[in-house]
Amino acid sequence: MAPEVNDQLIPWHVGRQQLLVDFQGGRIVSDTGLLAVRALERPLRVIADLAPQLPDPRAPKFIRHAVEGLLTQEAYALLAGYPDHNDADDLRHDPLFQILADHSPAADPPLASGSTRARFAYAFTRRDAELPLDERPVPLEVRAAQTQRLKILNRYLVDLFIRTRPQAPAEIILDVDAADDPTHGAQTLSGYHGYYRQHHYLPLHVYEGHSGFPLAVWLRPGAIHASLGAVDILGAIVAQLRAAWPGVRILVRADNGLGVPAVYAFCEAAHLDYVLGYAGNAVPERATAQALADVELYYRL
Repeated sequence: MAPEVNDQLIPWHVGRQQLLVDFQGGRIVSDTGLLAVRALERPLRVIADLAPQLPDPRAPKFIRHAVEGLLTQEAYALLAGYPDHNDADDLRHDPLFQILADHSPAADPPLASGSTRARFAYAFTRRDAELPLDERPVPLEVRAAQTQRLKILNRYLVDLFIRTRPQAPAEIILDVDAADDPTHGAQTLSGYHGYYRQHHYLPLHVYEGHSGFPLAVWLRPGAIHASLGAVDILGAIVAQLRAAWPGVRILVRADNGLGVPAVYAFCEAAHLDYVLGYAGNAVPERATAQALADVELYYRL
């Protein structure tokens, strides 16, 4: 006969206290380092100040999860290594993520499901559903809402950078880089790029060179030139920075992918210092050989 399995075991007493061994496992978590991140982020109001700025196309009478809560779930799931929305179906019951979202671990109902987060992320709306299918503006509304959110998020990054500086900087370096992001399948806007020899997206990133603080992140199609949209993105950043610090020196730094006439003209017109890479070949290498040797000598000395 198989031994009977008990959920609890009471082996002995310790003084007046009864020692109880429980085999239920309890509600335990392993990602508690996120609590320290939340303790830093909450006073800075990184998520709390962003949430009211985002448009919410959901019907108010059906809303059960506020924007701030959804953003908190999204941000900390990414930090913990759970990028997919279907992970939320398990994480919504996780006591750690409930605490991070300012919910009691015993609260009912739980956090938002993956479907709820996906609907909010993609700004889904059923407006004008009574129109014929080919006349419905819903896809365009979704795209407009997503683009509007991207503009808000990128503007917020610069605002956050400005308000978290202890004092006005004397110099700001804008590191601009187009980074290849390989795709696996037929994702929308994925394209083959001859230089990288792969199917990918080609997002544009802008970071502040001294601190590494992100100032802009834009997802772009894969089969484009690295400089696409760079002038518009840099123009918005520079305008915000100079509105806060009119006298700050701004240096634009990028590789040769940004070395196009439009970027040169923008930097000159906006009175920006710039250092842009230049793709080499035998002709400029011969012309600059002596200067390069001098620089190398100075560096060694």
